[in-house]
Amino acid sequence: MASGSTVFLVCDCEIKYEGRARSRLARGERMIILKEDGTLIVHQKLGREPVNWMPPRSRTELATKEGTLRLLSSKQRERERMEITIHSVKGLQCFRLEDFSRLDVYGTEKDFVRELIKDPSLIEKGFRLAKNERLTVAGSIDITGVDSEGRPVVVEVKRSRATPHDVVQLKRYVDSLTKKTSQPVRGILVCPSSSSKARRLLIQYGLEAKRIDPLKLERRQGRADLTRFVTG
Repeated sequence: MASGSTVFLVCDCEIKYEGRARSRLARGERMIILKEDGTLIVHQKLGREPVNWMPPRSRTELATKEGTLRLLSSKQRERERMEITIHSVKGLQCFRLEDFSRLDVYGTEKDFVRELIKDPSLIEKGFRLAKNERLTVAGSIDITGVDSEGRPVVVEVKRSRATPHDVVQLKRYVDSLTKKTSQPVRGILVCPSSSSKARRLLIQYGLEAKRIDPLKLERRQGRADLTRFVTG
């Protein structure tokens, strides 16, 4: 195939694969993308995920067999092989793409925790950090601290909708820290929203929730102002 190019091929084809598993895809029209690092991706007309793929550094060759056009892609070390039998070509384009940028991801759960650590008052007024993270027999706590009255607090942070499992995990942290400190420990679940079952469990266990939407966090000139995003 075209060395150093990205190839987009739309064709009527059938596919056989052997490697991580075995599969056979009967005849149909698909989009095939061959990248310059050897990655080969096969997409059907619906869905986000490829129906099949070959990893980087695969070797792909165009061949004919019994009068039929075929793409043969293989990676010997992993013993992977894909054979694409092409019955007709709907479209073919080759490009030399210029792209040297790296994807920078923001808004992960760790980013959310870091922002709360920078401004603990977002959790509640008077909250003071004890440690950024605390290891217990129940796992690693996101944030620990004390409230304005000096009571120990455990904070579990979730960047997406909280589930009953998250509430149970917070309860485990609270129970574990209570045994160590021999005094009542508050538990606060920080999340943008929670399911109805999660809210019922919070009440049942005597835990609390603080709603903050991490997707709305904004940074301007290296400074985050989050107070306007606290919703409850």
